[in-house]
Formats: sequence, C-alpha cells, structure tokens
Amino acid sequence: MLFDIRPMDLDDPRDLEYFVAGEQTTEQENGLSLEEGSADREAHRRELVEFVTGQTCKATLCLESESGQRAGIVWVSTLDHGEPWDVGCPYAWIYDVRVEPAHRRSGFGKRLLESAEAWSAEQDFARIGLHALASNQPAVRLYESAGYETRNAYFQKMLEPGTSADSHSVPQREIERIPDADASWVRALVQARFARLAQSTGTADPQEVERLYSAYETAYGSRERDEIVFAAHNQDGEPIGVAWGYVSSGDLTADRYVWVRDLCVSDPQEPSGMLERLLEHVEDWARQRELPTVRVPVHRMETGLWKALETRNYDATNLFS
Repeated sequence: MLFDIRPMDLDDPRDLEYFVAGEQTTEQENGLSLEEGSADREAHRRELVEFVTGQTCKATLCLESESGQRAGIVWVSTLDHGEPWDVGCPYAWIYDVRVEPAHRRSGFGKRLLESAEAWSAEQDFARIGLHALASNQPAVRLYESAGYETRNAYFQKMLEPGTSADSHSVPQREIERIPDADASWVRALVQARFARLAQSTGTADPQEVERLYSAYETAYGSRERDEIVFAAHNQDGEPIGVAWGYVSSGDLTADRYVWVRDLCVSDPQEPSGMLERLLEHVEDWARQRELPTVRVPVHRMETGLWKALETRNYDATNLFS
C-alpha cells in the first residue's frame, strides 16, 4: 500500500480530530494521563487546539493512502524563544512526529522527519530541533539515525524524603541563601553564562548579547513565583557561583518540582566541586518544603555542569537536538 504525505486542514473536523487524538496518544505514552471525559482532559484539548491553530508559521502533515488510511503525522512550526542557548531563534521546531503502531519500522518516521526538514528549508530556517524523552529509546534511535544530535538536556533527580545532607562544610568557602535574585553580581554571573551560551549559536557581539539577554529576562525572569537563590563565595568573600531557581509544576514527569533556571560559577572550569555543593543546598531546600523533584537545564558545551549533575545522580530525562 502506497502512502503519500499531504498537508492537513485543521479547519476540517476530520483532520482536526485525527491531529488531536494523535497528540493526546503521544502525551499518554509519555506519561501524561488525563481521564477520558474529565474536565482536565477537555481543558487540555482546548488549549492544544488554540495553540496549534494560533501558530502562524507551521506545517501539520499526514501520511495517508489513496483509500484514506492514515499512518502518521508530523507537526513542525517556528520556535520564537527557548532556553539561554536558543538565543539564535527563531528556528524550526518539530513538536511531534508520530507513526501509527501498525506502520512502525517501515521507514515512515524518517519520511515524516524529511518532510518537516523540507518545510523548514522552504521557510529559510537554518536550524531544526526536536525533543525526546530519554526513556523513549525507539524515538531516540530514529532521531540519531536521521542525523540529529543532543545539544542540551533537562536533568532530573527524584529526592528521597529525609533530613538534609550533613556535608555543608567546604574549606574556605561559604554558601548561603540570599533574598535578592536581582543582586548585581548574581545577574553578572548569570549574564556571563548567557553570553557563553550565546556564543554557541554564533552570537558574540556584546550589544546583541545584551539585547537577547533582556528579551530572555522578559520572557522567563519576570513571573511571580517562589524563588530560590543560593550564593557561593570564596575565602575573600567574593562571589564565585549561584543557583537560581523557582518552584514550578505541571509537566509530563513531575507534578511539583524545583526548576534551577541558572546554575553557574564564575570559572566554568572551576574544579572544587562548587556546582555539586550548590546542588546539594538546592536539594535540601526542596526536601524541607516536601518538593519531590529538582530539574536542571544544561547545554552539552557545559561539561562541568553536565558532570556535576551526573555526580549528584541526576538523570537526563529530556533530550533536545
């Protein structure tokens, strides 16, 4: 049976229903379970429809036979902003690629990816990205075989209930919680990290980095939330590191968690274990508030942070290309 890729018409109820059903199935497979007919499921459906129909630069494509049998879909759109390392946006983002179970291992996944890439090239995007759960190894293998590489990841640690760790004495250094995330030296450390990550996208002009950082802060730094800021100092009282995060909720892998938006030291090659020490304090803070999970975004170029997370027994749960 021959299948062709065609654009979907989301104004057509049949196409829209197939699209929504596929997205909800993908989310269920990834751990989001909303009871059929429940108010939460209906609200989620409305949000999904409003989101995709509101996108002005997108392609929703379907694999379909002449007889109308459908084998899968791909949904790709422009991404206007992301994490600090995504300051080179906008670029194309594959929100979902799905092949029906009966048609898997037939090369359809690669065909759908290629169609998304062709659309991206037609829109003059220089880059295309996607996301996969690390636990979904068939999807990870598909993306790797199609030439996608992991650029960044979200690391996660599930915390065991109990008392705080008893290892907070680091010779000639001090870590303390401070109330003000807007302290000039905190922002200087965070902005230095941002500039290093911006350079990974080819952005090095100081004025452009400053403009992008301001846009990043507008998008991510201006929400009201329960913030957490831990500061590390050397023996002379000079700031050398910071962990800046907040309590978040409502994703596929955790109901409530501490999102460590920025974790950095003044010297990225600093070998003293300060990143691990900052993580330890964040974990203790989370335990005291009965928050079960800590999550940290990290770019592949941040080898020190990547190693620190692995040392503290964090797992890479979400991979991004």
